[in-house]
Amino acid sequence: MFDVRWTRLRFKIELLEDSYLPTQKNSALRGGMGAVLISYFCINKGQCKECLMAENCVVQNIMNPKLEVELSFTKNANTSSPGFVIECMDYKNEYKKGDIIQFDLLIFAKTLNYIPQFIFAFDKLGEKGFGKNRAKYRLEGIYNKEDKLIFKDGVFFKENLMILKLSDYILERQKQINNIKIVQFITPFRFMKNNKLVDDIEFKDFIISLQRRISILNALEGRMINNFETDALGEIVEKNIYWTEFKRYSSRQKSAMKLGGIKGRISFSSDINNFKELVIAGELTHIGKNTSFGLGKYVIE
Repeated sequence: MFDVRWTRLRFKIELLEDSYLPTQKNSALRGGMGAVLISYFCINKGQCKECLMAENCVVQNIMNPKLEVELSFTKNANTSSPGFVIECMDYKNEYKKGDIIQFDLLIFAKTLNYIPQFIFAFDKLGEKGFGKNRAKYRLEGIYNKEDKLIFKDGVFFKENLMILKLSDYILERQKQINNIKIVQFITPFRFMKNNKLVDDIEFKDFIISLQRRISILNALEGRMINNFETDALGEIVEKNIYWTEFKRYSSRQKSAMKLGGIKGRISFSSDINNFKELVIAGELTHIGKNTSFGLGKYVIE
């Protein structure tokens, strides 16, 4: 279950001009990256349904990869971009020329095969610019979780790539966490129940969302997970949550869309520790819908 492979690439970009950027930069970075991939790797102008090369397409295998095993809960659900997550905790809007912005790219499972394409896309995005105002940047460098260089000035330091497993992250965090009591969502958590987004959450909802996320990542690796508990018993002791949303514009679909979800702190009964490894794994992977936009990020307190 926790043998899913992953890595973290830490990007540092230097703005080449005074810029105004959105508060939520994950969406702009993801959209810009996708546009670069289509520009350089798509041979059919984004018309995937009619494309005879779609199965082996770099863009499709990054943005909409095929799960290696079939999962019942994904049949009618959008599971696009499950293999990567963009995290940017810099919420400023106004920047000066020379300012540095840092963001992380988490890559999971078979999507790791496309690390060079990710690097290429974000390098080229600096020339095109991202966000509504097309802020241009220079890619100062890409670093691993130990702050060692992976890429700089066109040189790829492959020896510094750190390909880990979810179990490695779990073991590291278990040394820091005795018992789980509280999780705090710091980006919106989007959970579907009965085909509708909900603005509240129960204990079982949280566990189901964790199970689904880990199942999808395992399916990307070609493994079926069958040993989940179907009846998660436990309680939420206290909730201090609220609904929040932000708008993003899709240049491909030429339309605006709202991405909303739950943020805030949730206190659990001690039963949550029956799912301790799962909860720790979800802290890394994000959970819920639209994780590639950085949504569904929580920290264990």
